[in-house]
Amino acid sequence: MELRPTAFESFDLDGYDIVISSASAEAKGIITQPHTKHICYCHTPTRYLWNDTKAYMDRLEFGILNPLARLIIPGAFRRMRKWDLAASMRPDVYIANSTEVQ
Repeated sequence: MELRPTAFESFDLDGYDIVISSASAEAKGIITQPHTKHICYCHTPTRYLWNDTKAYMDRLEFGILNPLARLIIPGAFRRMRKWDLAASMRPDVYIANSTEVQ
């Protein structure tokens, strides 16, 4: 699994009744207890995974590793899209920062 989703899933939020995440990508994927209310303030969907992938790939900044990144990223993005879809179901409530995001 990719590092950023794993990092957010590893937060220990067991002692909280309410958790507010501020997300444009992985923060919505935090794991809370069933009694915890998770409110996600969403700035934007995870665009680089869903509709800006080509633009992301065109702007790689890994230097001499760009060819390797072009080989690895498509498979990683497929796994991350599955994770992103599952993670998007975790918040109890979403608040969008604009009608465009909504």
